[in-house]
Order: sequence, then structure tokens, then C-alpha cells
Amino acid sequence: SVSAFLLIRSSDLDLLDLSYNVLTDKGASVLSKLLEYAENIKKINLKGNKITDNGCESLNKGLLSKKRLEYLNVNSNRFGNVDLLSINELLFKNESLKFLGVGGNRFDWDGIISLMNALKTTNKSLEVLNMDEPAYKISDQHFFNHIGKMFLSNTSVRKLSLKFNKIRWEGLNIIIFSLVRNSTLTVLDLTGNQICFQGMIYVRDYLKSNNILKSLILCGNKLRYQGAKVLVDGLVDNKTLVHLDITNND
Repeated sequence: SVSAFLLIRSSDLDLLDLSYNVLTDKGASVLSKLLEYAENIKKINLKGNKITDNGCESLNKGLLSKKRLEYLNVNSNRFGNVDLLSINELLFKNESLKFLGVGGNRFDWDGIISLMNALKTTNKSLEVLNMDEPAYKISDQHFFNHIGKMFLSNTSVRKLSLKFNKIRWEGLNIIIFSLVRNSTLTVLDLTGNQICFQGMIYVRDYLKSNNILKSLILCGNKLRYQGAKVLVDGLVDNKTLVHLDITNND
């Protein structure tokens, strides 16, 4: 059978891409057995597979011992806080993980807080973090303090994607305040949030400061004419930004 063949050859696996299938928890459980033997696995893409907490918990048992794992994409599944906490173990124990995609799942602020704690205390390898379109609905913008505090101490994350996180200008202010003192982040994707021209005041000041940001993505927000005008003031003195996306902002 295919599964038997994979078990025999699993030690040769370097990349496993099963994105947009329908593995569900049953398939994830079978896959975890395969991963036990895949000692050389570096990249795993399980995006869009309807995996819930139970399936991800099984997967995590096979992943924890993978010392060479660099890329894990579990975006657009159905797991919540339980599994995000399970994945969080990788950030504490794995010293090679560079990409983590957990967006489009059903965790809430408790899961995010645990993730941020790992990144600000222990993990020094992760370079790209995708937390797009989470199920949680944040009304209190002070929640983004947890992301801000992560940036104050983390020295590895180079790209952060926060698409459709309902960030308003108050939350953006909190994030930007911490980024001013961060010397690592080069790409920030804030697509599809609720950032209006007030938020551009903080972005303007940030762009004028001594930072290394190379790509800023603000498409699908609420900048309008006033926000774009404020943004221009920050671009005048900026010498690092090479990519700016403000499409779909009226």
C-alpha cells in the first residue's frame, strides 16, 4: 500500500506537501506514525486539511523529535487553543524552525499569548510567523500589547503577517511603539485590517526613525486620502523601505 511504502522510505523525506486535501484528524493520526521515522524532514505543509485539536495533538508527538524541521504550515485548519499550545512546544524545544503558519484557525487570545511568550523568552530561530485571519474577535486593542512585548525581546522574527486581525489605529500604535526598538523585523503585513489615517501618524514617525523595515503592506485598510498624505511625510526621510502596498484604501 501507499502508506507502507511511505513508512519504508520515510527516512528519505525532506519535504512533505499535503496542502488542501481532506486529511482530517484520522489522516493526521496516520501521518504522525510516518513522521516518527522521518528523521530528515525539513518542510511540512498541511494547509487546509480540516484538522482539529485531536489531529494536531497526534501530529505534534511526531514533530517534537524532528531536530531539522524548518517549515511548518498548518494554516486554514480547524484547531483551537489546545493545539496551538501543543504547537507551542515546538518553539520551546525545536532550534531549527524558521517558518510557522497558524493563521485561519479557531484559537483565541489565550493561544496567541502562549505563542508570544515562547517567542519573547525561549525561541531564537523563528523568522516568519503567519497569524492571518484568526477566529478570535478582539475588541480591546490593548490585547496587541502581547505582540508588542514580543518585539521588545525577540531577535529572530523577520516577517510577521497579521492579515484580517481587526487591528485599529490604537492597536497599531502599540505594535509600532515596540517596533521602534526592534532591529530585526523587515516585513510587516497588515492587509485587511481597520487602520485609518490616525494610524498613519504612528507609521510616519516609525518610518522616520532608524529602522530596517523593507516591506510594509497596508492594502485593504481605511487610509483614504488623509492617511496617504500623512504616510508621504514618513517616506521622505526613509532610506530602508523598498516595498509599499496601499492598494484598496480609497
